[in-house]
Amino acid sequence: MSGNARSTTPFALLRVVPPTKQSLSYRLTNFKLFPSRTLETRKVPTEEFSTHCYEEMSRVLYFTNRCTKYSFQRAHCDDKGSQMRLDDVRESGNVQDRRAMGPKKVATGGVIGLLLMVGLIFLSGGDLGDVLKFVVQNQANVAPAPAPLNPQEQAEQDRQVVFVRKILALTEDVWSDLFTEYGKPYVAPNLEIFRGSTQTACGHGAAAMGPFYCPADEKVYIDLGFYDQLQQELNAPGDFAQAYVIAHEVGHHIQNQLGYSDIVHRARQGGSEEDSNRMSVRLELQADYLAGVWANHAQQEFNVLEQGDIDEGLNAAKQIGDDMLQKKSRGIVVPEQFTHGSSSQRVRWFRQGFQSGDATKATLDQFFEMPYSSL
Repeated sequence: MSGNARSTTPFALLRVVPPTKQSLSYRLTNFKLFPSRTLETRKVPTEEFSTHCYEEMSRVLYFTNRCTKYSFQRAHCDDKGSQMRLDDVRESGNVQDRRAMGPKKVATGGVIGLLLMVGLIFLSGGDLGDVLKFVVQNQANVAPAPAPLNPQEQAEQDRQVVFVRKILALTEDVWSDLFTEYGKPYVAPNLEIFRGSTQTACGHGAAAMGPFYCPADEKVYIDLGFYDQLQQELNAPGDFAQAYVIAHEVGHHIQNQLGYSDIVHRARQGGSEEDSNRMSVRLELQADYLAGVWANHAQQEFNVLEQGDIDEGLNAAKQIGDDMLQKKSRGIVVPEQFTHGSSSQRVRWFRQGFQSGDATKATLDQFFEMPYSSL
């Protein structure tokens, strides 16, 4: 909230309602400061906002109208807008829905630990061993079981399960075709949907870690509650942003099959922390590139993207850059501690993968051959 706001300034919850990808309207529910009494609800079309002065700072908008300053907190989208075209896409048989099994005893390190893990280990690939070591060493702080879902939440998650099955199927179809260029069959990963925590071949897995890939059992893990975090906390809404998350983790599986994960593992042994972080960045940016390659071929072969979908993926890549996450969690940016790449790097390589669709060995090798400063 603006430091100039006074007690008489109304606080407004801003709910963005996108009828289409290009046109937004805004629903404002005004509150007085602190008391939660609703004063009014109204819609303000995008064109009305364009006639006023506003500045977007992270997830807060400061809106000036005739010398009266209001603060608007961005909330989730009421309407999902146009969706990926998935009606004719098959569902993968490699998804294991283990939500009903409930969480296992696993540490999260409390609220601080959750924030650190979401901020620093998001979309973990090369650093999964360090993440799991942190979880095991902090078993004193046991995460409470997640609250039961109400019928509406259950229905939404069931819809998301179908979405996950379809996106995984698209990765299977695309990478099966592309692997013929490598002269080897593509062995598709399994994907486990869990709730709260789960046991993996890499150790305990927790929802607070975000989606991750375990090379020991060649499986992608995701708690569907992460999609709410992606939209509401990381400011990356949209169904293709969710698809990008899965494609990135499948990218780690591709790296495992092609030997790039082994290259990073060997290089990190005995190296300095900074050198180890740099190898992790190379691996993560390559996974972003592979997610872009997948999107390119999925669109060419199955025509699944709507206008604006790629923008959702680019925004997600931007929001999870190390510099963005460090600034949000610490207030400062420390490039030497990057493990996944900056926002600009992640956006660049996802975009390049989508534009080129090139998954040849020579192109993938460049991530470990070019100077680090050129990434």
